[in-house]
Amino acid sequence: VEKEYDVCVDIADKKYLKIGGISSADIELKSEYVKDDFFEVKKQESDFVLLKDTSRYGVYLNGKKIERSE
Repeated sequence: VEKEYDVCVDIADKKYLKIGGISSADIELKSEYVKDDFFEVKKQESDFVLLKDTSRYGVYLNGKKIERSE
């Protein structure tokens, strides 16, 4: 299934990435539901791992909740 997206962000060279409703985020989400929640991920080899999650309901990837890496 082909999908159209409004924005494409190249994260290939990023070692850390902050995503959320704060202006200091690498990817800022503007929504009444996000507010000041954010999460941080770190690149490990070819994957990203969750480092920090300040969101009230957690972070989901393809419908499955992911937990912070220890």
